[in-house]
Amino acid sequence: MRNTALHYFLEVARSGSLSRASEKLHIAPSAISRQIAKLEEDVGAQLFERQPTGMVLSAAGEVLATHARRANLEQERILGEIQELSSDGGSLISVASTEGVARNFLPHVMSTFREAYPKTRFSLNVAIPKIVIGMIKDGDVDLGITFSTKPSQGVHIEYSATSQIYALMHRRHPLSKRKSLMLADLQQYPMALKEEGSTQRQLVDLCCQMEGLVLNLVLTSNDSGSLHQFVFHSDAIALTSKVSEQYALQKGGLISIPLLNAELRQRNVQVLTMAGRTLPINVRRFVDLVTTKMAATSLS
Repeated sequence: MRNTALHYFLEVARSGSLSRASEKLHIAPSAISRQIAKLEEDVGAQLFERQPTGMVLSAAGEVLATHARRANLEQERILGEIQELSSDGGSLISVASTEGVARNFLPHVMSTFREAYPKTRFSLNVAIPKIVIGMIKDGDVDLGITFSTKPSQGVHIEYSATSQIYALMHRRHPLSKRKSLMLADLQQYPMALKEEGSTQRQLVDLCCQMEGLVLNLVLTSNDSGSLHQFVFHSDAIALTSKVSEQYALQKGGLISIPLLNAELRQRNVQVLTMAGRTLPINVRRFVDLVTTKMAATSLS
């Protein structure tokens, strides 16, 4: 199967149109179209459905795209391991993560990993769960970490554990001496929450609806760092998870208290890789470290 044709095919699949693929590849749309037509002739199936909004992979196209992405990554893995043998271990590990995990947990784990493998380089893309999963499926990153309220489809789940939601507050807060809380206990205090659409907010809104609760929402943001700084300087309460805050809490000032509502325990933190892919040695080492650290966090 032609490497050039597969390259063009994957770019059209990624961009959704011949014109956008042409801009990215600096190749005439007609040349890309001819290569895809030859590819369709080779496989004996239509690879795209031409729609008004663009070109969408057919069922056969989805199968070929998955194979082609996996083959590209396998080639990169083999070349990377050969280069690693001749360059004392320098390699790049690409990660996509939701914001809560990226802010404290991942920098700590990356730093720990580089103590053992100092030539390792990282790239970190922070995105919402849907985009993180898409980047894993497309082979754009080596691993993804995300929160999810349901099992992620089309990827390999390296690790999954319930991510309990905690109330985050200043040590001077009136509720700070409590060992555990219910969401109803927070109603009389100012709240700083993630914006609507986040997995955390979805569960909080569901719990409020089921229990008839009304929270005093004074700040919403898509940036948990801003929420937590607001909590540090006020009597407000934010919500967090253990994996998001375990290292930040060591600095003092804030504490976290578990919320025991059953509705708030329907979210998992997941470590994801591409289904069917053999990971490069250094990526496998890092995935193993991430899962070990996460398991230790859930037990602490």
